[in-house]
Amino acid sequence: MINTSGFWFFRNFRDATIKLNVQPDWQRDYFEMRTEGKVMKREPYWYLSLNGSTDSRKPFFFRYAIGYADAPGFPKDNYYNFQIGPRYRFNEHFSLDFDLTRSVDNGQYGYAFRESNGTPVAGRRRNISVSSIVNGIYNFTSRMNLSMRVRHYWSQVQYSNFFYTDAEGNYIPRAFQNGQDQNFNAFNLDMFYTWDFMYGSKLIIGWKNALGNDFPINGLLYDKYTKNLSQVFQKPHGNEFNLRLIYYIDYLSLQKKQHG
Repeated sequence: MINTSGFWFFRNFRDATIKLNVQPDWQRDYFEMRTEGKVMKREPYWYLSLNGSTDSRKPFFFRYAIGYADAPGFPKDNYYNFQIGPRYRFNEHFSLDFDLTRSVDNGQYGYAFRESNGTPVAGRRRNISVSSIVNGIYNFTSRMNLSMRVRHYWSQVQYSNFFYTDAEGNYIPRAFQNGQDQNFNAFNLDMFYTWDFMYGSKLIIGWKNALGNDFPINGLLYDKYTKNLSQVFQKPHGNEFNLRLIYYIDYLSLQKKQHG
């Protein structure tokens, strides 16, 4: 693996980083097939990325990242990703942060399923992943705040080919099999009230909300991110409430009082 990078920090307190990763040779993956003695070959590739941010001291702060990867000899197996993350500090009490990440791998190779006799099958697939996160915090005082984090993650896998692998990890074509595509959603909401009522002592009240694991969303009917997001709120959710009290006892101080 060949890695190189460059970092720039500007007078206006903005920054930028460029990275280039090159894997010039075929590699053997001894773990992906999840079977002892089975190997998968990984093609050579290169990956170029750019990321940076604005001045974090200002009320409005923005970070970004973009990347592109390609495998020589496999023109349809390209990969790209991007990330944007604005944050706004309304005042000394309240700030809001948003993060959106999207990646598309048009030629991802990996374990798919097993035959009835236990033989592992590899697949070529298109994998789309989107993650959106909202963070907010309101500081009532320097020792009391309310924080919130909302996250939705969506991943879609669409297979185009299936293979077996030989002892060297080379691909042996297999007949296509329907019904292996996947559509996955995860949703979490976490809210916490925190009060540091004494040094080393605090009270935390929490609420957690999550999408139920037993209620999948049909990827054939809902094949876009926005459609999946809307369906998330139509499915049953689980709720959890918790209360935690941490009280600090100074043992040496108690001893002094007893012997005072």
